[in-house]
Amino acid sequence: MVKKLEELNLLDNFLFEALAAHPEFGAAFGRKLVEIILKSSPEKVRVVAQRSYSGSNPKLHGARLDVYLEEEQTSVQDSISWSYDIEPEKDRTLQAVPFDPFGLNRMVYTIRNTCIEEPDMPYDDGSFTMFLYTKGQRGIPSRELRQFLVYFEHTTESNACNKDLEELHEMVSQVKMDEEVELEYMKVYEREEMIRENPDKSLEETAHML
Repeated sequence: MVKKLEELNLLDNFLFEALAAHPEFGAAFGRKLVEIILKSSPEKVRVVAQRSYSGSNPKLHGARLDVYLEEEQTSVQDSISWSYDIEPEKDRTLQAVPFDPFGLNRMVYTIRNTCIEEPDMPYDDGSFTMFLYTKGQRGIPSRELRQFLVYFEHTTESNACNKDLEELHEMVSQVKMDEEVELEYMKVYEREEMIRENPDKSLEETAHML
């Protein structure tokens, strides 16, 4: 059974994409993610949706949305997995996932570049990949980040338990009530129902039936 629009959380690709690309809330949403996770405060952020790889089944996680966050003359890239580039030479990739990518039960895994030939040689170009495991129990860096990841996976008003999350939840609520977003999700819902009822048909054939 496909979730209703109001039941979606921020790990659901459709809601994340709708919020990140929303003309009114997209920039504020991108900025809020950066503020909460990296404790950075970018200004004058503009979000430009790049591309979305949507799966045939909206119940599944893992489709990728790329958006571009631009701050004045620097480039910031964001996606889910979203990447963040506050300086042109730095590449910061953030991935929020509901599964443990390395099996160590950590909330945060931060992977940095190193020199293969000299692994003990100090090397920091500012680039990193950060995996945020929403159910992790080890290495919790802050109460606020823990609350954020709980909200990310369980996007309800009761989990919006601090000022940042209250602001984020207000954006989520407004986007869920947006008529254009609702219409687009109805198309996704209808496609999923059509696929379920016609499992032997290809995606192309299903698309022609809609």
